[in-house]
Parts: sequence; structure tokens; C-alpha cells
Amino acid sequence: MRSILKHLLVLATLLVSTPFAHADDVLFTVRSAKGDFPVTEAVVEKLGTVTYKALAPGMDDALHQVRGPLMRDVLKAAGVEGTTAAAVALDKYEVEIPMTDFATLDVIAAIEIDGKRLTVRSKGPAWIIYPTGEHTDLQKDPVYEARSIWQLKDLVVK
Repeated sequence: MRSILKHLLVLATLLVSTPFAHADDVLFTVRSAKGDFPVTEAVVEKLGTVTYKALAPGMDDALHQVRGPLMRDVLKAAGVEGTTAAAVALDKYEVEIPMTDFATLDVIAAIEIDGKRLTVRSKGPAWIIYPTGEHTDLQKDPVYEARSIWQLKDLVVK
């Protein structure tokens, strides 16, 4: 028994001290027939971000300042095209989003709300947000509320 505990302790020490890419480095992953495209901090920095006021479904009825890369820029960087994308959250919630939303609206993968970085605890690290401040017709529409998925894990392009 001591031998097993000793080996487990050595293994745990190696895992903690060995440098490797952590899952935390990936905000979300774009998946397609072409393969996986991890969206990391470096990708977001390269693409740039936009900031606007929008409703954040599930929070309150106030407009919040949101910041993140445009989804159409993320998809272009991933080199993928399709007709729909299945957005999948960490809790396995899934919703279909027409790719036309990303092409015609300034939909972002919000990484910050009201100047605060999103974390898993605060519905991050990425949250699909529609420009509801600019397009008031999208406000309170259950279709767009459902597509505004928080804790985005994967975007599967079909």
C-alpha cells in the first residue's frame, strides 16, 4: 500500500511540475470536418476585439458593455464555412445557430463584461452575445436569448 501511495505522490508531483498547455489556455474550440481550431488568448489578441452595449441574457434587463472578437473573424481564422453551427456549453447545453447570424450581425464571443474578465464562475470564459443594444428588435426575443450561450466550450460547424 505504501508503494502505491509513493508512486501516486511521485506522479502528482510530476504532473504539477511539468510544463504543458492547460485547458484553461483555450477559451473555446471551433470544430469542423477540417479539424479543431482552439481559440486561445493569442488568437483573440491577433484578431482584435470589439466593444458594444448589449443585453446579457440570464443576468438582468440592463445593457452591459461587452468585449470580444467577432464570431465571423473567428470562423474566418479557423478557415471554416457551413450553414449552421452547434454551440455547446460546458454543461452540455447545445443550440443551433445559423451561420448567417455571424455573417450579418456583429455577434461576438464575449470575454469581458463591464470591464471584468469572464471566468467559468461568471459565465465564461466565452459567451456568445448578440448586438442587442444596436438591434433592439433582437432584445427579449427567445430565439436570440437561446443562442446567447454562456460558458461556450465548442462551436461545431456543419
